Amino acid sequence: MKKLLSLILALLMIFACTSVAFAAEEKYPVIYIPGYGSDLYAEKGNIKSELIYPTGADVGAIVKEAIAPCLKELALAIATGDYDKYCDELYNAVHPIYEDLVLAPDGMPKDNSGRGDNPNSVHLNYSRFSHGETFFAYDWRLSPEYCAEQLVDRIDIVLKKTGAKKVSIVARCFAGNILSAYLQNHSDHAKAKVNDAVLFIPSTEGINLIGALFAGKIDIVAENLDTYAESFLKYEEIIEDTAVRDLVVVLVSILEQAKALNLGTDALQKLVDNIKDNLIPRLVRRTYGSFPSFWSMVPTEYLEDAIAFVYNTPELQEEYKGTIDKARSYNSNVMLNARNCIKDLSDDIDISVISKYNLPLMPIIPDCDKNSDGTAETIYTSFGATVSDFGKTLPADYIASMPEANKKYLSADEQIDASTCVLPDETWFIKNSYHDHFPASIDKLIEAILTTDIDVFSNELYPQFLDAAVTAETIVPVEKSETEVTPDDDETNKTEKEK
Repeated sequence: MKKLLSLILALLMIFACTSVAFAAEEKYPVIYIPGYGSDLYAEKGNIKSELIYPTGADVGAIVKEAIAPCLKELALAIATGDYDKYCDELYNAVHPIYEDLVLAPDGMPKDNSGRGDNPNSVHLNYSRFSHGETFFAYDWRLSPEYCAEQLVDRIDIVLKKTGAKKVSIVARCFAGNILSAYLQNHSDHAKAKVNDAVLFIPSTEGINLIGALFAGKIDIVAENLDTYAESFLKYEEIIEDTAVRDLVVVLVSILEQAKALNLGTDALQKLVDNIKDNLIPRLVRRTYGSFPSFWSMVPTEYLEDAIAFVYNTPELQEEYKGTIDKARSYNSNVMLNARNCIKDLSDDIDISVISKYNLPLMPIIPDCDKNSDGTAETIYTSFGATVSDFGKTLPADYIASMPEANKKYLSADEQIDASTCVLPDETWFIKNSYHDHFPASIDKLIEAILTTDIDVFSNELYPQFLDAAVTAETIVPVEKSETEVTPDDDETNKTEKEK
């Protein structure tokens, strides 16, 4: 009998240990949602049909070449004060490049174009994440709320085909808008089927550059323009896949033309003021402004001005009602509720955020002095950090007034107070890394977030603030700046955490 009891006890112990082992080995396949700019085909679901995006050509080079002949018209416009013909020449040179991509006025494809992938196919790739990664392929022109409905189906398909109980989701840039729309509009589904989610430089709360361009609020900052243009032209390959880059190329090229005529900054601003009302609404409607995805990246403070500027007649507002409604729906349902939604769901889903900082914005928009990753403002991508302006530190009196318990959230370079983030213990910051820079070192950070019980204080390899050079493949803890940085005395920094 003792031998039998011993055998039963041994079997029970083996079973218990095996159960613990299985629990520890629970794996959640990763659904990676890339940012906008992936392949689009003339026939949805058919990769053998014509590839309509990317075109296979350098869009920036095409734009610059296309507007080169307009220099004569620019000189004539400056001489006569009549800019209509110059605007027509620019419009006719640029908009045909995007003709195959433009959506119908309701914000949906005017033909059968779209992604070429089979949405029911699930192939796990283990090169990036140890639990296996599969893509969520979507048409990046469409509304995030529409794409979020497709994400529901994708999650169900992945779970069915892998046998996993839940998934992990990693969403980059515009994909953050989709993930945020999913969490907001399908919260019960998310709580039941998502174990953890990483929002990597999300544009959920918008990008001021897009908002300002769509609203026609272009304000040239003289002292920064040449420096930025030089930096942009030098590093443009880093943001080659960014659709924002295409819009910026047009503006940089126009400004380079104007400089060829020896125009000063005041004259450049006058040029922009003379052409923006005629040119920008037309170009936006016939390029990226036809995409609800881009309207979802217009920050709240710009949205209504942008709608009035782009759709500048009652007839246009009626014609494009579908696109306008999608823009307003995302803003009211998702953007304005994002922080509360993330906070509320963090008890059921392990949600983490990765933001970037310490790079300049293009000096042609209001508030171009905000800290950013070169494209998106850090306050937005971090969901509420208190951030110094670019090249400055937080005011000394602000730092002195911080509660002692919150000073652990202050970056060593004194540019960021992360205590005001919606998820301060689960929000990481990467310094000196451009928006599109996604090296293997960041993969490793995300892998650690997904596979270990980690927060910003629990792993010495991945503290809250990490530093990367523009092209470096490593990230290291941020250290106190060795060079002198100007304190930021702007009172707005004290109220940004209330945003």
